[in-house]
Amino acid sequence: MRRAHRTLVAAIVLAAATTPASAERRTAILTVVVNELVAGEQIVYLDEGGEALVPVDVLRTVGLRIHGRTELVDGALCVSLRSMNVRFVVDEPHMVIAITADPTDLPEARIDLAATKAPVGLRAVSATSLYLNYGAHAVGTELDAYAEAGARSGPALLYSSLALLPDQRLVRGLSNLTIDDPSRLRTAVAGDQVVNGGPLGGAAVVGGLHLIRSFELDPYLTTTPAIDLSGTLLAPSTAEIYVDGVLVRREQLAPGRYTLANLPVTSGAGDARVVIRDALGRRHEISTDFYVAGSLLRPGLSDYHVTAGWVRTMGAESFDYGVLATMARYQRGLTSQLTVGLRAQATAEQRGAGASLVAGLPFGQLDLAAGVSSDTGRIGAAASLAWSYASRRGSLTLSGRRVSADYSTLDVSRDADRVVTEGRAQAAFSVGSHVTVGARVSSVAFRDEGWSRRYSLHGTSKPARGATFSLAIERTDDWQQPTGYTAMASLSVGLASRTRASITHRLQDGGRSQIAAHRSLGGDQGIGYRALAEVGAAGNRMAASVQAQSRFGRYEIGYTYAGTEHGTLEASAAGGLALIGGQVFASTPIEKSFALVRIPGSSGVEVSLENHPVGRTDRHGDVFIPRLHPHYGNNISIDPDDLPFDRKLPVTRQIIAPPVGGGAVVVFDAPVLHVVRGTLRVEDGGGSTAPAYGEIAVSRASFRFVSPVSGTGDFELDGVPAGRHPATIQWDGKQCAFELSVPMRTEMIIDLGTVVCR
Repeated sequence: MRRAHRTLVAAIVLAAATTPASAERRTAILTVVVNELVAGEQIVYLDEGGEALVPVDVLRTVGLRIHGRTELVDGALCVSLRSMNVRFVVDEPHMVIAITADPTDLPEARIDLAATKAPVGLRAVSATSLYLNYGAHAVGTELDAYAEAGARSGPALLYSSLALLPDQRLVRGLSNLTIDDPSRLRTAVAGDQVVNGGPLGGAAVVGGLHLIRSFELDPYLTTTPAIDLSGTLLAPSTAEIYVDGVLVRREQLAPGRYTLANLPVTSGAGDARVVIRDALGRRHEISTDFYVAGSLLRPGLSDYHVTAGWVRTMGAESFDYGVLATMARYQRGLTSQLTVGLRAQATAEQRGAGASLVAGLPFGQLDLAAGVSSDTGRIGAAASLAWSYASRRGSLTLSGRRVSADYSTLDVSRDADRVVTEGRAQAAFSVGSHVTVGARVSSVAFRDEGWSRRYSLHGTSKPARGATFSLAIERTDDWQQPTGYTAMASLSVGLASRTRASITHRLQDGGRSQIAAHRSLGGDQGIGYRALAEVGAAGNRMAASVQAQSRFGRYEIGYTYAGTEHGTLEASAAGGLALIGGQVFASTPIEKSFALVRIPGSSGVEVSLENHPVGRTDRHGDVFIPRLHPHYGNNISIDPDDLPFDRKLPVTRQIIAPPVGGGAVVVFDAPVLHVVRGTLRVEDGGGSTAPAYGEIAVSRASFRFVSPVSGTGDFELDGVPAGRHPATIQWDGKQCAFELSVPMRTEMIIDLGTVVCR
């Protein structure tokens, strides 16, 4: 029927052609198909010489690049197919013109396959908040404790920590003010900060000013070089992308060039394969082997840390600041296989500088570093070399370091002892799917304190479901001690959910055997335990402890008996407090970020984090969540079935990204829904009339309510929340807009009386 209709239209068009030119050029309504993609139905102009003129607009709908001769025909800009780099076939019986174009003339598709993409609807949120974590630990009569606090407002976080040592001294930990700049991926810090000088640069705690590149502010950013696959297609196709033999994505591809960007690969050696099936059933593959060096930076991406302040000795005094120091470290990705870095540091008596290089090789990663220093006039030098290789079956690492006797850094002065020669080799391989074996060799020589060497073999296997067997043998050579040997064998078995038991025997110092069992806490609340018994030449020991975790903290009490007259009692407690949204909440220790979920006026509603229930709203409609991932999307949802029948939620799920050390207030507005009645009157210069037999509509972004209006102006709207809402009356071809005010009341039916629209 449809074909007959198109034939009739074509006949009418042909009959309308009366000029002499129309005798040479005829028209036909054809379905235009470009590389198996249907562009649409159009009038196409044909002649006896095999020419075909097609409207430019229809070809542009599939992105075909127009580069042939064009002319205006019946007011439409058309292109000559014979003048273009295409092949075409006119099938008039089926009313189709099939065009085959070079894929380079079709648009290029770029599909991002990155494993970490920001989820749709992600919101970066931050609320003014304060938190306090505390912990106390007692062994016998000795007591130590720890506390940390942070206050967040916008991009600024004020943080400090304090420790009570066993000798009852109070020592301040790190204290700083941090200001985040997510748009530039950098953080400014005033106060104490751990400073890492990079390879051969040492590390220290410096109290001062710091400017730091912070990739953590955008965890969805791909910092390592990407693996891309490209190709061309003649027809619409389905692509299946496999990484290391695992199907990771399935994509629909249009004809033309394509790039599959940012394949979701992990560090080490691997392979990627794309299986393509086109619309005609033809199949072909493209594949590539790759090696991803995890320490490389994407080309053009930089990492840096700039510091100026006083070096602090941590753990002994609260304000033990020493020499004034400056440090700068910079790395940049030059190519997809090369990242270079420079560093410099200085104090009143010490200077240092260095360079580093990371190279991605087809068969591994190469790390090179060199440094020089001057300390009170004495020159020192250092160099390091490391090569590593990792794959699905195993890994191998070789590294070496040589440091001169006078080399110094921020944390190692010229007079301090240091490692002058170090070499390490480590290998681990999988044998089948249940056995892993490995070996380690290390040699370390100190400038003042001699040398030591260690050789070890280790292996693990899974002889049965839930069971793990481990075996390790080690030899130690030391310049002051005789050669020593250690061997250990252990079998661990899962008994039930969260419960395991193990038996271990160690050949060292006469031998020692242990049997143990433990049950983990599991989830946000629960009870766990640990128990063990040991026998050996050095003595016997028994120990047991119980752990408990509630919404308000984590607690543990244990007892150890080691053959003495009296055993040792041990106890600990830890928890957190948070001030957010005008409320104070007690919880387990707060980790990195937290949130207050609020459903005003709704108690007992279940709240979930990543689809895992974390609590129910209290009488205020609040739930506190102490553990969120900063800057990542945290999926928070509620169960709408727990809401009262007179409430309705337009949104039941939110994805939020809070900052480090701060909280977010996540509000799910569930207003009380009312049946609103009233009588409408419209006032104008002529008096007051009822908009008889019309309609009233009340709208907001998340809802729309409509009611007919009776002959006397009466209306009834079902489900309207309290508040002021835009409303419109339409009747007899007329319209009147006004604001409908619904008062906050507990009753479901609200009679507004006479409602006037002016």
